[in-house]
Amino acid sequence: MAKNKRSGSEVRQRTKVITLRVNNRVASEIRRRAKNEGLTISEYIRTASLNNEIKQRVPSRYLDELIRLGRMQKKLFDKGKRPKDKEYLEVMHKIILLCDEMKIVTKRISDVYNEMDLIKDEIKIIKRIHKNKYPGSDLFK
Repeated sequence: MAKNKRSGSEVRQRTKVITLRVNNRVASEIRRRAKNEGLTISEYIRTASLNNEIKQRVPSRYLDELIRLGRMQKKLFDKGKRPKDKEYLEVMHKIILLCDEMKIVTKRISDVYNEMDLIKDEIKIIKRIHKNKYPGSDLFK
């Protein structure tokens, strides 16, 4: 299943390359956050740098597992198993545990967004202070 059917045309429209220098800690953090969002590093940086809200995404490994368990549950149902049967209950239990874990992960992602907002506010303050202290500087342009 294709991730985005129109990605080819969108990619062709992106012809400019911007280089970004960061230290190892920041690079690791960007990679980690992008992975948690299910985004490429480029998608993550584009979205975050343009102050667009990054929509919370459930990492694909959870969705894949949920689909797998749903199919397993459907097969059991088709075989005549019902919610009170042991096998059916086991699958339901796994689905419930997976959903609980997904809630925890999305909460962590939300917490990261809140931290990012605080960092963005701090950066704005630093830029304002720098601009006042060094008028005409193009350091943050």
